[in-house]
Amino acid sequence: MTINKYADIVNEGVSFHKQENNLSAIKTYKKALSKVNYSIPKNLIGITHYYLGLSYFNINEYDNAIKSYKTALSYDNNDSWKYDLSLAYLHKGDNKKGMEYYKYRYYRDTYDSPKFPKIPMPFIEDDLSQLKGKKVLVLREQGIGDELMFSRVFDRLSQDVEFANIQVMDTLAELFVSSCSHLKNLNIFTDMTLPYSVVDVFDCYTSLGNLFSMYCKDEFIPQNKLTPSPKDILTVDKTKFNIGICLGGNKASGNYHKRNIDPQVFKEFIFDKYKDKDVVLYNLQISEDVDYAVNIKDKVSSMNDTANLITQMDAIYSTDTAMLYLSMLLGVDVTMLYRDFIWWVWRNDKLFKNVNKVKF
Repeated sequence: MTINKYADIVNEGVSFHKQENNLSAIKTYKKALSKVNYSIPKNLIGITHYYLGLSYFNINEYDNAIKSYKTALSYDNNDSWKYDLSLAYLHKGDNKKGMEYYKYRYYRDTYDSPKFPKIPMPFIEDDLSQLKGKKVLVLREQGIGDELMFSRVFDRLSQDVEFANIQVMDTLAELFVSSCSHLKNLNIFTDMTLPYSVVDVFDCYTSLGNLFSMYCKDEFIPQNKLTPSPKDILTVDKTKFNIGICLGGNKASGNYHKRNIDPQVFKEFIFDKYKDKDVVLYNLQISEDVDYAVNIKDKVSSMNDTANLITQMDAIYSTDTAMLYLSMLLGVDVTMLYRDFIWWVWRNDKLFKNVNKVKF
């Protein structure tokens, strides 16, 4: 078997993978691996095992995915692959192993990986003891949902550090400031520029995601309730049964097509489910209107505004978007809408309690 012929077989598997024909991809990758000989470079063999792991992951065969990723890493110690290994462990339910590798999400070179500036002071990623009693700069995440989920560390962080400045997105600042008002040694800020003078103030820096993985290595942290700053966003008729909905997410996401719910299919479902109630629907998604719901995009300017509206709802129905995280952390009755795949976060009852799920 020549290198070119081997590569042709692997590329055929990649084509099946892109078509989401994972069973054919698995068969093709195995065919390539059965023909390995001394002429095939180790890195190419590693790549084949990695792609095999991805295909197993896509059909929920997490044990096989873990085995394939580990074999791939024996050929090439690729940090990006370690993150995929963490996801396989987390989806399997092995939180300890998953969190051990979760930090490698920061070493990927993909569109959705966090990008952090290099600051001339220690970057803490493994050991919480290095933060004890220190002045800590905490860098933001790349997604609203991530920042919401990782905000669960705020109380624990406050107990451990002398003080911490936490960088967040503009849209979340007011909500987090209000929710952290009792934590006097935590400061929320949104400035995206980090002058070198910060090294004169802080002892070290880390990220929200790193904090989450460090605190969760042994057990998941409590679900601390967010407390938005009160605002009168719009008048909700309390004589009605008010439901907040979010049927899609960020269209730029590579997983959008796996998460969005057809509005007309949902309409039939929701009005049939609550046929004995006088229902009013509020569309929490600001990027697209829903013709049978009250659209809020012109009423809100931040997540704090949206949070105030959500707290007035009798129920929330959302796909795996920031609205789902926000609603859970506000303590509202939440139902997750999904199609064929559920992210590890929602598989674990220790992370978010009592998540109802409806498949479409």
